[in-house]
Amino acid sequence: MSSSSFRGPPGTSSCRPYVAWYSLTPRERDVVTQLRTGASVKQIARRLGLSAYTVDDHLKAVFWKTGADGRDELGAALTR
Repeated sequence: MSSSSFRGPPGTSSCRPYVAWYSLTPRERDVVTQLRTGASVKQIARRLGLSAYTVDDHLKAVFWKTGADGRDELGAALTR
């Protein structure tokens, strides 16, 4: 899936992506934004000054809040 599929809600036609994006904490949004670039967990951790475990925890929370099972589904959840 291309990185362009990880867009935030502005300009989308459905309320669901909007609600999903804004249900995330600012730090979770930071992690998703880095994920959009194709960065690995280790790269995201370095860029944000976090441990890889913390990034994993943020991603778990993001997947739970959006109902996504992985990166591809996350992109779909935030762009539907």
